[in-house]
Amino acid sequence: MTIYIHIGSHKTGSSAIQDFILKNKINFNKNGYFIPNYSEDKNAYNFRDNYGITDGIKNTTLWQDFIKEFECHKYKNAIISTECLSFLALEDEEYFLILKGYLKDHDTKIIYYIRRQDEYLQSFYQLLVNNPGFNCSDPIEKYMNSDEIKNYSNYYKLISPWAKTFGKKNIIIKPYEKEQLPDGLIKNFSEIVGINNFKNFDFTTESVNPSLEVIANELLRIFNKLFLQSVSNKKHKPVYCYQLKNKRLINKTHLYKSKKNILKLEEELSKYNKRNKNKGLYNFFIIQKLRVGVIFNKILKRILNKFNNRECRPEDVKFLLDLKGKILKILIENQGKKYFKKHYLLSKEEKIKYLLQFEEENKKLAKEYLNRENEKLFYNEQPENCTKAVITKQDILTCIDNIIDNNVFKKEELAILNELKKWTKNNYAC
Repeated sequence: MTIYIHIGSHKTGSSAIQDFILKNKINFNKNGYFIPNYSEDKNAYNFRDNYGITDGIKNTTLWQDFIKEFECHKYKNAIISTECLSFLALEDEEYFLILKGYLKDHDTKIIYYIRRQDEYLQSFYQLLVNNPGFNCSDPIEKYMNSDEIKNYSNYYKLISPWAKTFGKKNIIIKPYEKEQLPDGLIKNFSEIVGINNFKNFDFTTESVNPSLEVIANELLRIFNKLFLQSVSNKKHKPVYCYQLKNKRLINKTHLYKSKKNILKLEEELSKYNKRNKNKGLYNFFIIQKLRVGVIFNKILKRILNKFNNRECRPEDVKFLLDLKGKILKILIENQGKKYFKKHYLLSKEEKIKYLLQFEEENKKLAKEYLNRENEKLFYNEQPENCTKAVITKQDILTCIDNIIDNNVFKKEELAILNELKKWTKNNYAC
């Protein structure tokens, strides 16, 4: 019996693969494949969202139940898909040993799709900006120089512990390029796991996690900067909202504002960071789809007090994130409109410079895992000629006006949008 673990990476169609698996769960079952229960958002195997990666790995009951159900129904194969596992190499080696212990009686294959690093950087950065769980407010130039994204982009380093644990022969690496996936991603994945009879399978795919054009992305970055950025301000105590009970998420939201509770939170955060080697608040805890470590700034407090005459509350966090979601939906629906520019976040020169950092690791990956003597990992090794976007103040203002023209916003939401417009007019510089 074989267990296939699809570990991503991010921004290589993982959501499309998971959507395909769930849509065809009955067909997979009929073909002898066990598909475990997925999380509520139907994106990935449930230990990612319900437990966190490392806590999920250590959850013996979860894995025992998975193995028991797999063996009980006498399935020949099983498929697990969760792209966050691609970052497991950044944790302690013990997690690989624990995982190996659960799966020791079964053949295990690791499926790993990888994307050329400059394209991955742009796409992952957009995710950090537009996803309500991250709310990144830094420009891409700052982010691309961080150790965090460099670690995420070093595929050789990320896959090595998997190879050490399960053997190189059980590692299946596929570059995420059209030229190397001639029949498409879904067909390629299906063939890897051994599906040869596609009768009754539904291959229709929806647009999952579409990339935003640069002006839309910049608008959301400004929104994050004004309303969802962590700021240091002695006059305003930080407000943290998260859900926690026995290391699992619950529906009750706790608000920490008093000095005593803030100290308690800092103690919990310290323990969490020590356990997970996580230095940022943005990866603290997940509220359903929302990962929140929010400190409200003066602008937001002024607007909220104007309409509600109250202190910031968890409801205010939800209000802002719901508004951001509404803006995002409109931006996606308006992709390609005249106020957008088909430009790129990075210039060709910046892309090439970024790629050079991973040249040697990419060669080793191609030779050791794909048996390519020419050490060529990606067929398109050099970025295409591209024009880096130069976004003007007027571009952002036009975009905001078009959003407001949709007439779907409440009075309080329009106040936020008008404040966004006012700040852009007075302060934005490209």
